[in-house]
Formats: sequence, C-alpha cells, structure tokens
Amino acid sequence: MRTKAGSRESAGSEKCPPKLSLHPNPRKASRRAFGSGLRPGRGVPEALCKSAQRTPSSARAPEAALPSHSPRFRPGPRPQTPRACSPGPAAMARRLRVLVDMDGVLADFEAGLLRGFRRRFPEEPHVPLEQRRGFLAREQYRALRPDLADKVASVYEAPGFFLDLEPIPGALDAVREMNDLPDTEVFICTSPLLKYDHCVGEKYRWVEQHLGPQFVERIILTRDKTVVLGDLLIDDKDTIRGDEETPRWEHILFTCCHNRHLVLPPTKRRLLSWSDNWREILDSSSSSGMSGQKGRAGATTEPSQGGIVLVPLALWSGAGRYR
Repeated sequence: MRTKAGSRESAGSEKCPPKLSLHPNPRKASRRAFGSGLRPGRGVPEALCKSAQRTPSSARAPEAALPSHSPRFRPGPRPQTPRACSPGPAAMARRLRVLVDMDGVLADFEAGLLRGFRRRFPEEPHVPLEQRRGFLAREQYRALRPDLADKVASVYEAPGFFLDLEPIPGALDAVREMNDLPDTEVFICTSPLLKYDHCVGEKYRWVEQHLGPQFVERIILTRDKTVVLGDLLIDDKDTIRGDEETPRWEHILFTCCHNRHLVLPPTKRRLLSWSDNWREILDSSSSSGMSGQKGRAGATTEPSQGGIVLVPLALWSGAGRYR
C-alpha cells in the first residue's frame, strides 16, 4: 500500500507541481532558510535552501552576533570605494612661496627705535643709524653703557611702538606686486617680542592699515622661522637659526643699517632695497626649481591659504630675546 500511496503522490506531484512562492520580505526568507532549514515549496526559493544545507550549523554565527552591516541583513550591491586619482601636472605645480619679514623689511624698526629713544631719553647717549652694528640694538646699547640696554628695550616694548612704525620706502608696492604675480604667493613671516602684550596686536593692525585685510590672513608669527615652509625668506637678520638645521627656504638678506657692513659668502644673496631688482631673485628661484631640490624630511609648518599660523609659545623658550 505504501508503494501505491507513494505512486499516487509521485503522480500527483507530476501533474500539479508545487508553486515556489517568493516571500514578500527577502530578509525574513533569508532568516528562515538559514535558521529553520525549510525546503522549496514553503515560501523559500530553492537556491536559499541549498545554500543553507551546504553551510554546517556549527559554522553559522547566531543572528545576534552578526553585525548590522552584514549583507545578510542588507541585501544589494556594496558601495564602491572611489579610487585615488593621481594629480596631473597642472595640479602638482606649486607656486613660488616668498616669506617676507616685517621689522626692518616692511616696517622701519631702526628709525622708529632711534626716534623713540631720543624722544624719551633726550639726555642719554644714542647710537646713530650709520653706526649701528649687529642685529640686537639692545646689545649695542649695553656695550655703550650697561643701563642703556633696559632703556632702549622699554622703547620698543611700549604700547604704540609697532603700530606707529613707518613703512620702508617701496616695500608696500613691492609686496602687493609680488603677491599679484600668477606663480607667486607672499606670506608675512615675523617674530614677536617675548613681552608680546602690545606687539602682536599692533603687528596685525599695522598690516591691516598699510596692506589691507587680505594680508592679515597671510601673517605668520613664530619665534622659529626655520620650521616654516617656503622657497625664499627675505629678512634683515644675517643669521637665522632654529630647530631645523637646513630650512626649506633660501635666505635673502635685506640690507639694513645694522648689516650693511657685512661681507656675505658667495652662496648668499642680498637685496639692497625694494628699489633693487627683487623680480630677478624671484625669477632665478623659480627657474632653478629650488623647491624640489631643497625638499627634506622634517617637521614644518605650512601656512594654509586664508588662515593664520601661530607657532606655540613652547618654541619661544630657546629662541633668545628679540631685538
């Protein structure tokens, strides 16, 4: 009888094959196929059942342990990760970055200091500009008489000193023209005093007053200029040292009363004044590909367009006293 019944079942199955109804919710169908081992004809496609039979129950993780991002819970194509595209030659080309010092290069520090000292201490001896030697005026006045060091320092530490400095002839026009060149960008790189109560704010106001607000966003204040990335540094200080033994930039010595007497080595260049041919210096630096040749590993601070970079006060401790 079992044979006949089995034959009737076989015959019935041949005449009326069961319909494979797809579950309206593929997520539930997937769980039923993997969890309860249903066969075709019970709301689950045959492919899901075969996949479940091939996977041992001991190798399948419980549903609670599966992450929410598993394809079992989120069917569909996975998002493709965009491939990194290497920049073209135009994108890799970088403009010549010129760092310009402020005191002694843009603002006439030495003339303002002498004028302020004679006004405040008219009876004291002073050092004429043509007799200035050495970057630190404080030290030359100390050699003249020890008590004069603090007196001359009190002049440039007083409120209003930096704000009232006169621009050096030709400096403002040269910096504007330099910054307008299509392949050049200019940043004002200046060192503040250790007693910065008045100095820092007045430097910003001086730049805004004489060069406009767009240059305020291009100010870099740091006690260590060697950590700033650039191609040229135009500065009146003859020796610039810091944490980086080999700075990225080339130092162009800007002639001032205190360094006029110095004889430079053949490898070092000098800019006599802003009426001198500063364009030739920029052109020679651009054509020589200096930025690629002088690149080196090390910690540098790169000024970002439209921002102000302030080096932390921790770098000030070993820098010595300014002026």
